[in-house]
Amino acid sequence: MYSRILVCGVLFVFSFAVHAQEVKVRGWFLSDTVSIGQPTAYILTAKHPAAETVVFPDSVFAYQPFEFDHKKYFATQTQAGISTDSAVYYLNTFEVDSLQSLNLPVFVIHGKDSLAVTG
Repeated sequence: MYSRILVCGVLFVFSFAVHAQEVKVRGWFLSDTVSIGQPTAYILTAKHPAAETVVFPDSVFAYQPFEFDHKKYFATQTQAGISTDSAVYYLNTFEVDSLQSLNLPVFVIHGKDSLAVTG
């Protein structure tokens, strides 16, 4: 009984991992320097099979050490069954650390569940 549950659990997790490998996420800052309190652009892209549904972070996501200012989303482009979604996030920081980083996820929707995929 327990072995069946374990096998089903492993197969369930493996199915998400296989889907995540099909989704390629990249994120980067447009500039290598930021000014305190001034918006800086962060570009996020996701390439995925056209049948997959992906959702980008919205304004309520935790962007620490940055704060969300606004986002510009671009329409999905699809070629040969591969879709590309992209957005530019404009973020502010008030931290004085000389090195700050960010790695935003894209959420792949599977029924009533989702899987966060990062680059």
